[in-house]
Amino acid sequence: MDTPIQTRGRNRLIPPTPQMRKIGFGTGVSVYSMQRSPCNGNERSPWAVKKLLRSSMDRSYEKRLDIEADLLKKLQHPNIVEFRAFELNSNGSKCLAMEKCEISLGDFLERCEAPLPPFIIKKVGLDIANALHYLHSECMILHGDIKSYNILIKGNFEVAKLCDFGVAQRLDENGINSEDNYIGTLLWSAPEVLPMGSGPTTSKADIFSFGLVLYEMMTLHPPPHGCRSSLDDSTDEKLGTRPDLPCLSQEYEPIIHLFNWCTEHDLNLRPTAGEVIVYLEKFEMNVYLLQVEEAVFKVNSMRGIIFEFFGNMLLFGQLAVNLVERKLNLENSRQASSATHVGEQGQAKQGRLSNIYHYVYEDSEEGDLASPEE
Repeated sequence: MDTPIQTRGRNRLIPPTPQMRKIGFGTGVSVYSMQRSPCNGNERSPWAVKKLLRSSMDRSYEKRLDIEADLLKKLQHPNIVEFRAFELNSNGSKCLAMEKCEISLGDFLERCEAPLPPFIIKKVGLDIANALHYLHSECMILHGDIKSYNILIKGNFEVAKLCDFGVAQRLDENGINSEDNYIGTLLWSAPEVLPMGSGPTTSKADIFSFGLVLYEMMTLHPPPHGCRSSLDDSTDEKLGTRPDLPCLSQEYEPIIHLFNWCTEHDLNLRPTAGEVIVYLEKFEMNVYLLQVEEAVFKVNSMRGIIFEFFGNMLLFGQLAVNLVERKLNLENSRQASSATHVGEQGQAKQGRLSNIYHYVYEDSEEGDLASPEE
């Protein structure tokens, strides 16, 4: 793991923009991939570098980057993107370097042709719920902008990580933000934090947005329009409402239940992040038990097939034995019949020889045959 570093000065870690590849963008910022050369013969992991755009170098965006850098340095959780460095670029703009992940969930969903399978949704959901529980319960922080594009995926969904803390807010001991300055993406915002909402701003706002991420993974569409080309449309009357789901197979029912629970209009009816974790872990156990039951069923079915196979083999063997016995009996009968026939022929031949003997010798005694001397 790279050691988090903060540096401002001549020994810069982050190169100029032309030397990096752009991999994303956000409000007032662009994100670049920074490849790092080996150190002492050891390969080093790449960084993701967030830079302010020249057109948006006003104090508000710079403040967001300051807030994000300050928070990331303090946050230590496996499901939150890791801090690497924070420094000034050659032109005086600030750069925030973080660990680099393969792709955002939002970008991944844009490439999908079918909803994510339930076990993947459960995996991503559990990772993000763990991050939110850490933020809400231990750090007393509201993320404030939960959406698929702020969730990063490492490897083949090995781990999901929460990123982009530029609009995060502090929560009091009751999980409430009293400043009333929520700044999030409207399409993913809870009804109480919208401009026309009645508040208050609590940790349950993140839970509503989390529920809409579940919707994205089940439908491949952002809420509530169902079309990614309308992401900038903020006037739709469906904002802050639960979007309708298409018909999904029965295996999605636990995810659908959680989606409905998280997107309740009344924030008091929504679960906490901790309750989401318990639900998903229980769901994981149920899935495991179902897999065990399925495996046992397959074993029993296979055992039945094996028993049937060997039963058929025994029956076939018995039939083969019977057939061989019948063939042997038939062969024995044929041999016995042949032997009887041969015996009868021998007796007939012996009788003829006896007659010849009797005729020759008895007639010679009577003188019917002349002696050789005569």
